Amino acid sequence: MPTEIIAALIFAALLMLFLVPNFIHIKPNEAIVIERLGSFLKVIDQPGVIFLIPLVDRVIQRENLLPQTRELTLIKDNNSCVYMVTYAVVDIKMFCYAATESSRYMEDIIKKSILEDQHHSQNLNEELLNIGIKLIKLQPNK
Repeated sequence: MPTEIIAALIFAALLMLFLVPNFIHIKPNEAIVIERLGSFLKVIDQPGVIFLIPLVDRVIQRENLLPQTRELTLIKDNNSCVYMVTYAVVDIKMFCYAATESSRYMEDIIKKSILEDQHHSQNLNEELLNIGIKLIKLQPNK
């Protein structure tokens, strides 16, 4: 085989290895946040396949937009309490950039409001909306 053909095959294989990982599949009820060169570019919440420019674009966060349920364990007065939290991400960009770990930040906000016995107040809902989350249900687990 001539060296030109071998070189072309190696180049094609490297090109495929470089380009294929940049095709991103977005599922229904899912959203992703994309940055270009470290700055916010866009939110994509429509299902389908997109192509990211290699070394320029990157996916920062991928989040399910359907309501999610989480279990929170809280120690209050030497008693362990378990709460069921149902929430939905309503603003993926705000959720992504609100804190380094937005899910943990959300849990901290809810735990703080439970400890202060304000978990039924409008204040908690407003604080969670500030990080892109809508609180659907918060109840003690029995």
